[in-house]
Amino acid sequence: MGNKMEKYHAGEIAVQERAQVREMSGRVANGIRDFVVPAAADFLQTQAFVVASIADEGGNIWAVPVRGPLDMGTDNRHVRIATNLSGAVGFAIMDFAHRKRMRVNGVAEAGILAVGECYANCPQYLQKRSGNENADGVFAPVPVPVSQDETLTDAQTAMIRAADTFFIATRNGEISADASHRGGNPGFVQVADHRTVTWRDYSGNTMFNTLGNLQADSRAALFFPDFATGDALLLSGTARVQWESPDDRTVVFAVERVAVLLAAFDPLDAAPVEYSPFNPPP
Repeated sequence: MGNKMEKYHAGEIAVQERAQVREMSGRVANGIRDFVVPAAADFLQTQAFVVASIADEGGNIWAVPVRGPLDMGTDNRHVRIATNLSGAVGFAIMDFAHRKRMRVNGVAEAGILAVGECYANCPQYLQKRSGNENADGVFAPVPVPVSQDETLTDAQTAMIRAADTFFIATRNGEISADASHRGGNPGFVQVADHRTVTWRDYSGNTMFNTLGNLQADSRAALFFPDFATGDALLLSGTARVQWESPDDRTVVFAVERVAVLLAAFDPLDAAPVEYSPFNPPP
């Protein structure tokens, strides 16, 4: 991976500089590894809720839920995954019960992911939910949508406006892919119309993996989970960043494709949600 400043690509560096956090970004890069440490391996192999960043045959980006856990290969640089994934793939692995999350990105071929990046994320903006503490079994293939459209329905718009959690998939061209969590109090995601979704970009770890990818490649995808049913609302399109100041940004997502997955993941416990104390007012 080289020295710590070389762990970022040009798009990430450009955003870090615009946000005036380049020095901090260089320090936190120490946490990015191209292998899986033992503690991370234990986490990957016990978590059921996994989100993948993938591209379809038409080059459209999707953020899709897949049933975990991941499985370590023969060494700490490879992870066994589903055979229907290939090319650049990014994973967000979630433990809502303990407010923990990890990201693993790499290149997949023949059911094996060669790890390019592995690192933990802080618990900011992560709502606490019970029900996915541990998982048995093996990594499941990406499910097939039951319906597709080009615009949001009124019901889907209402679901998005009530969401406290979603996931975003982005890419650095064909080089790498990333899946990332976004959270906030209900109302933190806005729907301007049936083809436009927006949200304020909250301050985070200063890596700017997501915004850096958008700087390099505008393709993006969103996944809104229905935790009560296990259904998934998937959006694919493009995104751009509106900058008001170095620390005030809004992401504008243009919807091009809408897909619905039924029973895509195991529903989480209906116990009351504990919202993150870091959530700003919507």
